Amino acid sequence: MKRQKILYCASTDEHLIRFHLPYIKALDKEYDLHVMGNGSTFSHQAPFCKQMLSPKNLKALIEIRRLLRREQFDLVLTHTALASFLVRLAAKGMRRPPRITVTVHGYLFAKRPRSVRERLFLLCERLVKRQTDLLLVMNREDLALAKRYDLSQGEIRLIRGMGLEGKSRDTEPLHLRNRLGLLPEDMLCLYVGELSQRKNQMFLIRAFHALRQRGERAVLLLVGNGAERKALLREIRRLHLENTVYLLGEQKKIYSYLRETDLYVSASCSEGLPFNILEAMEIGLPILASRIKGHEDLLGSCPDSLYPDGDEEAFCKCLIGRKREGRLGQGSHAYPNLERYRLSSVFDENLALLKGGKP
Repeated sequence: MKRQKILYCASTDEHLIRFHLPYIKALDKEYDLHVMGNGSTFSHQAPFCKQMLSPKNLKALIEIRRLLRREQFDLVLTHTALASFLVRLAAKGMRRPPRITVTVHGYLFAKRPRSVRERLFLLCERLVKRQTDLLLVMNREDLALAKRYDLSQGEIRLIRGMGLEGKSRDTEPLHLRNRLGLLPEDMLCLYVGELSQRKNQMFLIRAFHALRQRGERAVLLLVGNGAERKALLREIRRLHLENTVYLLGEQKKIYSYLRETDLYVSASCSEGLPFNILEAMEIGLPILASRIKGHEDLLGSCPDSLYPDGDEEAFCKCLIGRKREGRLGQGSHAYPNLERYRLSSVFDENLALLKGGKP
């Protein structure tokens, strides 16, 4: 009997490797599975460019359409906003289009789109609604958005992310405090994420400048790379924060960094169900994160872990309060709801949905 043919895709190989390998391995055992990213790791590649209107994405669209026509997939499973849009756009007008399941890792627009960029992302989603047979979202606000704007011709389901595997076996000591020459009273904070406007590291740099102006001893480590790196470096130099904010680039042993950190911080403007927060929760780190979708889903039962999005004064007050109360460091917090988001908890349900069935 001929096996069902499936295409599993995202706009970057890195995304597929970090979040999807357990699902890819499981599907590969049962189906004729093809995987598409932007590099050479998997069986297919397309020249995805994060700038939605880049000419490279037109080339990616043409290549995806050729692939869909040549392979005649029965089912396509898409991840990331860019790949999901281009795949559905490529499927328009096909005589025998595949069924398409879209997993949303965070819509890039709000209930009332506030910018041209947000309106563009909403327009893109509405344009390919009829090529969306099953829509999976990861937080309550995105569920409300999908229903409000009617973004699927099929079912819309809420899932609990792709699942935290729990790689806390990284135990190599980094001796960060010694390497940075920190004093015992210095608070060491960490944020892991792509350097981008959406992740909003610029807010944290300015907030740590405000903390220093108040005489507070706090150091920020930013792990990750991205388009905003040069702008962030300029701001660090402009505010003379070279010994306060450190850009560390990509790092593999994230749990080793988490274990030597006093407080995990996030200033993201928009999320799906952020892995960086889940990893900090697993270590038991206290967290101070912007009150946005995704963060609220994970930390709603810990209201002192959230501050109003974009409110520098509130962020500083919360951080200073945490420091003075001494509620810092590994293991100081327990997050009972973490178990709901582990891979072992969500895998079977997610896999059944990806196969096109019901859990």
